[in-house]
Amino acid sequence: LAASAQNILPEPEEIVGLVHNDLTRQFISLNVFATLCYARFDLEQGHLVLVDCGHTKPVYFRRRTGTCELLQGDNMPLGFSEQESYRQVVFPLEAGDMIVFYSDGVTEARNLAGAFFGIDRLMEIIHAQQYLEPQHLIDAICSEVRAFTGAETWADDLTCVVVRLAET
Repeated sequence: LAASAQNILPEPEEIVGLVHNDLTRQFISLNVFATLCYARFDLEQGHLVLVDCGHTKPVYFRRRTGTCELLQGDNMPLGFSEQESYRQVVFPLEAGDMIVFYSDGVTEARNLAGAFFGIDRLMEIIHAQQYLEPQHLIDAICSEVRAFTGAETWADDLTCVVVRLAET
C-alpha cells in the first residue's frame, strides 16, 4: 500500500480489497463466502467510512433528529466473485450519534409462531432506549430478543456492538 509507506492509514476499501485478493480464490474453491462490515470512525472529520460486504446493515441513530436509519453500501460478500471491486461510503456523524452493529442472529431470531424479530423491532428498541449507556442498550436488545423468542439460547449467534459519539 502506498499510503502506509507515508505513515498514513490506508483507506478501508484498500484494506478490504487486499483481504479480497488474498481470500477470494480460496473461498470460491471451498464454495463459501464471508460477509463483512468494515467501519472507521474519523472523529476529526466527523464522519464514518463504511465498507459493507453483504453484512447486516448498521443502524444509525441520529441524536439531533431522534431518528434511526440503516447504513449500507452495495458490495458483495467476500468470496462471491474475483472481479468484485470494493467501495467505501461515507456518512456524516455528530456528537451524541450512535451506531449499532449486530449479527443476523438478532434480526432473524424467531418466536414460537415463526415470525422474525426483524429490523423494525430492533430500531424501535434503539429509539426507545436511546439514552442508555451502550452496554445497557446491548443488554436491553438481548432481553427483548429473549422475551420475543421465549428461549434462553438461540439457534444463531447474538452479537451486538454499540458505538456512541461523546457529547461535546
